[in-house]
Amino acid sequence: NLLPLLAQVTVPTLLLRADPKQDYSTLTEEEWLQARTMLPSHSHALQIEGASHSIHRNRFSAFMQAVNAFLHEGTELV
Repeated sequence: NLLPLLAQVTVPTLLLRADPKQDYSTLTEEEWLQARTMLPSHSHALQIEGASHSIHRNRFSAFMQAVNAFLHEGTELV
């Protein structure tokens, strides 16, 4: 289980999750909640609704909005 390692992350991190209602999700709901609580305060976890495993392919606009907001840190995430 790699999730406990998230607490050791020392750089700002954006953790994206596909919509679990779609065809595939790597993390269960319990693992997603665990991941979100283990990330350091300077990090963000975001689920992109309607996205399948290839978030950047099938929800490109939402993906880019999340990435750009994270990189610019003052902007609201999706």
